[in-house]
Amino acid sequence: MADTAADVQQLARIVAGDRQLPRYARREAVALAGLARRQPGRAREGLERLHERVLPDLVLHTPTCDYGRCVSVETFWRHHLRPDRKQYFGPGHRSYLAHLRSQRDPAATAHADLSHAPVVVPAVYSWLVPLQQIVGVDGPTLVRHLLLRGSSPPFLIFVFPQDRLRHEGVTVREPRGVDAVPAKLLQWTPGGVPNERIDRDIPLAALGRLEWRA
Repeated sequence: MADTAADVQQLARIVAGDRQLPRYARREAVALAGLARRQPGRAREGLERLHERVLPDLVLHTPTCDYGRCVSVETFWRHHLRPDRKQYFGPGHRSYLAHLRSQRDPAATAHADLSHAPVVVPAVYSWLVPLQQIVGVDGPTLVRHLLLRGSSPPFLIFVFPQDRLRHEGVTVREPRGVDAVPAKLLQWTPGGVPNERIDRDIPLAALGRLEWRA
């Protein structure tokens, strides 16, 4: 589905309003917001190019704690399930969700069904929070704490231990407005999720375990 002018304008406003970005990026975003009224496709392409240009200037850090990534079962089914398992459960995620709910250990079952792709989380979706912030937090509370608008429990937590992240050369940084562009995060705000971090591609080898949060 093509982006609407309103959506592209909102993404441009997010970039333009992030005062931690270079001035040139914010100026270009203002111009692209204007272009979006007439040519949303071209404006979106311009935002994506701006994202790529800004990335090399953003400071990366070595992880200093364990991190977690929270996804819905639908997201897991869509992006992380092994192809043979997805084919077995058929179209849509509901039959797989019912299967997980019937299991004694849903997280272990999901981990066994995880795709063997070398990259477990592509860069544009590598939004992480310190694991300590969500230890023992149930699904409904995660929705509020992580601003998971449009998602509902149960969730799967990808746990990335600090030692594995370091061993695999994974670095993290504070997200910026340009990071909202690829994944179309129309409601993203700086600091909206405390201590949120983002990375480039995260390899499967950095994954420690999955956790289930109902």
